[in-house]
Amino acid sequence: MSTIKANNIEEATSGGATYFLNRAWVNFNGSGTVSIRDDGNVSSLTDMGTARYKTNWSTAFANTNYCVTGQGRDTVGGSALPYTLSGASVVAGSSVVNTGFVDCRAVTTSDALRDSDIIMLLGIN
Repeated sequence: MSTIKANNIEEATSGGATYFLNRAWVNFNGSGTVSIRDDGNVSSLTDMGTARYKTNWSTAFANTNYCVTGQGRDTVGGSALPYTLSGASVVAGSSVVNTGFVDCRAVTTSDALRDSDIIMLLGIN
């Protein structure tokens, strides 16, 4: 097995297109006491109420035109219920995307807000 080590990695451009690296990700417990399990480029996490989480980036994005995606899972009665992280839902309201943080909500398939025991979030610019 080979090991690659680098002090700096630059974003590459080719034919006028810029290719970016993943900028931030987090896996956290979103129910009870909210806590980060593991992350990359996340400075802190704030519980903003039922199924609403604010993830603060360690290094801010260059602008607010980045992509955020995520999913959640909650085990109830022994079965896993999948959730999406959304701002499009009427129940969920609007998610807030800022250069320094993202505020999103866990939404069930029946469009209800619900805390999730596993939340995974990814931000890419």
